[in-house]
Amino acid sequence: GVDRSAHLVDQLLALARNDPGARPATGRDAARADTDLAATARDAIAGLRTLAQARGSTVALTAPQSLPIRADPDAMQALVRNLVDNALRHSPPGSRVEVEIAHHGDEARLIVDDSGSGIPEADRGRVFDRFHRRNAGDEPGSGLGLAIVKAIVDRHDGRIELVDSPLGGLRAAVRLPSGMAS
Repeated sequence: GVDRSAHLVDQLLALARNDPGARPATGRDAARADTDLAATARDAIAGLRTLAQARGSTVALTAPQSLPIRADPDAMQALVRNLVDNALRHSPPGSRVEVEIAHHGDEARLIVDDSGSGIPEADRGRVFDRFHRRNAGDEPGSGLGLAIVKAIVDRHDGRIELVDSPLGGLRAAVRLPSGMAS
């Protein structure tokens, strides 16, 4: 119970920090720094190794050695961690989650694919709402993970799209604008 409460408080704080109204316009860019998205993804995935092992699942990362962007490093860590955590929790035990980091044209892209049950197209917009949980009985959670992801993406002037994954579950595709990729 204490662990769940601490996790909920951490998620509420992350959501508050990334809320568009939380920072004045001049402070919005103040937290941005040169950030290596590939290294951030490797760190976030390493932090989820215990969860993956407990589920008998694997997380595969395809990324360049380095992909520098201009972003809030803590926010990018939370972004990757929340997407991969969701993919692990909503895929069957023993599944494979695939993460891809790439520079495409003038965008930095982060793609997370899973083999879970996916999200029906009609429900995809709602999963970004705070406290929204499609199947409350499936996995423990507060319904804040994707709200945090959306707030981070919006704060960095990016886009996120949820589509069907080639693995059979859900693909979360994040694109950061041309001004972000170096």
